[in-house]
Amino acid sequence: MCNYLLLLLGIGFIFHEVDLAPDFYWRHYNHGDIPYDALEAYPGLYIGQAHFSTGLFPASIYPYRNSAVAMLGPRVNVTEHLKILCTPKPRNFYWDTVDFTSDNITLMKNAVVGGFQESWLTYIGLVNHLDNWKVGKVFDIEDKAWRGIYVWDTDGIFELWVMYIRVSLLLLIWTGVVLEVAAVVQDFYWRNYVHGDVPYDAVEAAPGLYIGQVNFKDYLLPTAIYPYRKVAITTDVKREYVKDNIKILCTLEPKRFYWEPVDFTTHDFSLMTDAVVGGFRGSYVMYIGLLKHKNNWKIGRVYDAAEDLGILVWDDDGKVPTFHRFELLKYNSSSLDRSDYRLCDQ
Repeated sequence: MCNYLLLLLGIGFIFHEVDLAPDFYWRHYNHGDIPYDALEAYPGLYIGQAHFSTGLFPASIYPYRNSAVAMLGPRVNVTEHLKILCTPKPRNFYWDTVDFTSDNITLMKNAVVGGFQESWLTYIGLVNHLDNWKVGKVFDIEDKAWRGIYVWDTDGIFELWVMYIRVSLLLLIWTGVVLEVAAVVQDFYWRNYVHGDVPYDAVEAAPGLYIGQVNFKDYLLPTAIYPYRKVAITTDVKREYVKDNIKILCTLEPKRFYWEPVDFTTHDFSLMTDAVVGGFRGSYVMYIGLLKHKNNWKIGRVYDAAEDLGILVWDDDGKVPTFHRFELLKYNSSSLDRSDYRLCDQ
């Protein structure tokens, strides 16, 4: 028997004179390691976001089973490139049941985007299917051919997908109050970013420059965000201006971030200690670097020191040169004094 209750994640806003972001965000997730502020969708089930070549997909995280599942087309067991939805105020979330057969487009109001698939935004749903609670991707009610939630089924041989269209929206009332929470290991996260709208807790790399992350082709790449120019720039084989699917690095403890000048010509692999992961390109993990190049501060992707590549940033003609001397973003998770480096709150 299936319980045909479907749950969709949403958020409400209360606007204030100051520019504040809705207080939820995505942290990097390692199997079995649940952040203190992760949002539990159901006992033993958390909300994930998985990266594939065709987009970012909502995922079911079962930490006590040490597994995560997403619906790419068929069911996919996710083992890497996974984030988990977090908030310091879980009590502000609540469920409101609706029905996608009603053609009422206002049902999508305040729904939280959980990712995208090619040109379609996807939202976050929850359904009890075959006595198992599952998080699935949800398409907009206006897309009549695809609207509803998609989760996995099985006949014992093949992994299939099933769709339900009875929906409950999960809403969040944003009060504009920042809660003080105890810091744990690497207390930072990635918020969704809209051009020009900088969250109150975003990490500023240099005056007018913020640290972004963009889903580009099959990769997740560090990105330079210039909100006052309303542009964001990343590099692949050339300079790329990006407009969509951008996240911005945020933290409640900016003093823990610092920029360490490094020289990759030394072949000192210990330089990567405490470096902040900014994404990946193929099988390579990408870190976050900062370089003043032609009188302009730029965020660039950094390969591990063992690769002997350094930082890659863009040139005026759009090409992507490499530099071995730059500043590497690091996170101080200890009580060691890092005041001899440039801190991110300075």
